[in-house]
Amino acid sequence: MKARHPSFLVVEDNEDDQYFILHALQKSWPHPIHSVSSGEEAILYLNGKGKYADRKEFPYPTTIMTDASMDDSLKLLENLKKNELWQVIPTIVLSGSHDPVDIKKVYALGASCYLLKPCDNDKLTALMGKLVDFWNECEVPEIDLSGKQLDTAGEGNSGAGAKRQ
Repeated sequence: MKARHPSFLVVEDNEDDQYFILHALQKSWPHPIHSVSSGEEAILYLNGKGKYADRKEFPYPTTIMTDASMDDSLKLLENLKKNELWQVIPTIVLSGSHDPVDIKKVYALGASCYLLKPCDNDKLTALMGKLVDFWNECEVPEIDLSGKQLDTAGEGNSGAGAKRQ
């Protein structure tokens, strides 16, 4: 990911899944990875509240991964979508659910992608590698350590008449 201070936040309530996801991510993500076990705790982390106040120890996440089957995962996605600073954070939903209703809900709430959680650790590691490779190619808004988006000059080149550089 092309960001000044890359950091990954994994939001997973199942301790075993959290362990395997973190282990798989560490093989391809050389930057800080932190984890919390609920959407409520993720919101505290994003706000830098309580034990997450020290941004050197708990850097603002430039990527978030959550599980759609957590009790408060939809609430987390709703909060991410409502907050102007948070809505630009790439948010990956990793879930065991194939349910089209679940998939539609998370995309409607602004998820960047929905991935099915592999049952095999080797497949999970391969998926995390592909995911990291993909986000490493993506351009994302730059932020500082506190999560403040860096100012951009001009109005951009998007829209009609934009030229490729």
